[in-house]
Amino acid sequence: PIRTERIQQSARRLGIDLEKESNLAWLAHAASDALSQGGKVLPGDWMQHRDSGTAMLYYYNSLLRVSAWSHPLVDYFEFLTTQLRVHLPSEPSPLPGTTLP
Repeated sequence: PIRTERIQQSARRLGIDLEKESNLAWLAHAASDALSQGGKVLPGDWMQHRDSGTAMLYYYNSLLRVSAWSHPLVDYFEFLTTQLRVHLPSEPSPLPGTTLP
């Protein structure tokens, strides 16, 4: 149940309606796995830190010298969601020479 909740939360965060966009469920699942690791899964030169004044987590990229309050993979998964909506069919397509029921 907790894993399902996390997947649903990731789907909502990415704007994926799991009932209408079942073809993107795998992406919500991947985002859930990556983002639920407590910040341990980070791309490239990103590191997780805690703000001393607020005790909130933030992320810092030492190469780019930028910081962010949200996990850097959130932007990546939002980009993927947008791209996949354009390039993936919303309904499964039949194989050539076959029909769907």
